[in-house]
Parts: sequence; structure tokens; C-alpha cells
Amino acid sequence: MQRIIRRLGVGLGIIASSLAVATLPAQAEIPDNYAGVSIQTDDSAFGVFGKYEITEPSEQFLDGFIDGVSARPAVFFDGEDVNANVIVSADKNIGGLVGLGTDLDVFAGPVIGYDSTENSDEVNVGLGLGADYRISRRFVVNGTAILGSNDSSIRVGVGFGF
Repeated sequence: MQRIIRRLGVGLGIIASSLAVATLPAQAEIPDNYAGVSIQTDDSAFGVFGKYEITEPSEQFLDGFIDGVSARPAVFFDGEDVNANVIVSADKNIGGLVGLGTDLDVFAGPVIGYDSTENSDEVNVGLGLGADYRISRRFVVNGTAILGSNDSSIRVGVGFGF
């Protein structure tokens, strides 16, 4: 009798697991936001960066010219110096145009930054542009160029989607 109850329990467990898996969506949603680590060329700084989507991708702006707007904050450290900035970017997916499916987004927008060094503190404004390439459902490789009023830099990093 115990053997029958045990087998029945195992069978019901397998059926319940199968039903739970069958009710999951076929493909989990790909996250639009991410945070990660990066290196920056000016002064070989190391830092953290991210992307937070301000608008949903389904909302089309300018008759489909851009897919959305994002805030892209970053903070970099180099010894005693700190550099913080945020790009408010217009985002466009161009992966289909270059044969990469939907895995490649480009962006551009104004950037405002704050540089704190041993000798001075300064505000930097300029243009930020770059690309996000999705290497998996959760991971994104990012390349960004900052063309600022006081200095310019290039950074490369890897982000984790959430």
C-alpha cells in the first residue's frame, strides 16, 4: 500500500511539474533595462553604468524614427578622481537593417557630467552616442563615446538586464 501511495505521489508530482512548465510563456521577456561594469579610456577609469528605459518600446516617437527614450547614468573612479554623468538618449533598434535580428540598438543624446579631481570640480556637457549589442537574453555589451565640452572619452562595458 505504501508503495502504491509513493508511486501515486511521484506520478502526481510529475504531472504537476509538466502542467507548470506548460503554462510558462514560450519565451521569457527580454529585459530593456540593465546595469553593469565598464572601463573608460580617459585616465583608464573603472566604473558602473546602466540604462533605464523612460518610455516603452511600443510607444513610437517621430513616426517610428526612434523606438524610445532612455536615461543612461554612469559613475567612474580613477584613484581619487570621480566622474559621473547621465545621457538622455534617443534609442533605435537597427539589428534588422544590418542582419543581426533585434540584437543591436544605437543611441544618441545630450550628456551632462560632473568631474571631481584633486584640483577642481567641473561640469561637463556634450553629446553621448553608442550602441548596445545583446549577447544573450540577459547580457548586453555596450560601447559609448562621450564628446564633452571639457573632455571626451570612450567606454566599453557589460551589463546585466533586469
